[in-house]
Amino acid sequence: MAQKRKLHNYDDVYDCDTESLSSFVSDEDFVHSISSSEDDSSDEEDFSCVRQWCKINSSSHAPSRFSFTGDVGMKACVTNISDPLEYFELFFTDEILNHIVTETNIFADENLNKFKRKEHSRTHHWSETDANELRVFFATLILQGIITKPTVRMYWSKRKLIETPSFSNLMSSRRFDLI
Repeated sequence: MAQKRKLHNYDDVYDCDTESLSSFVSDEDFVHSISSSEDDSSDEEDFSCVRQWCKINSSSHAPSRFSFTGDVGMKACVTNISDPLEYFELFFTDEILNHIVTETNIFADENLNKFKRKEHSRTHHWSETDANELRVFFATLILQGIITKPTVRMYWSKRKLIETPSFSNLMSSRRFDLI
């Protein structure tokens, strides 16, 4: 008789999202901890139990939680900002957008040619994206959160009853799908 395995959801271990995220460190802190590990062996002893992975299921207790010690909130001064675009640019800097552009183009190069595509596939029309086009893409996504429709296709509909021309003025549906 085959033994049944009970699957446990990671989210079941934590009461809320912030608890599960509070134990993660930033990449910078992680790199710093690796580079300074040779110099400071006493810290190594303090964190040895943290680095031991264990499976969590109904028969074993969850590992002990560590309290969050960082500063909460944004580091940027936002009191003088009144334009929504300025808020967006706080999080999506040119550096971040250029990184997303680079990775998007790499992903397209690696994956669009992996499989045999049909003759009339829209993927034949792929061209590399840039930061300005990604800004328009993100604006389209944000606008879709404000103007809700049952399907993505409906944002580009030309039917008079449900037409929203601003979407097709921003970007074609084909290009939106490709990105």
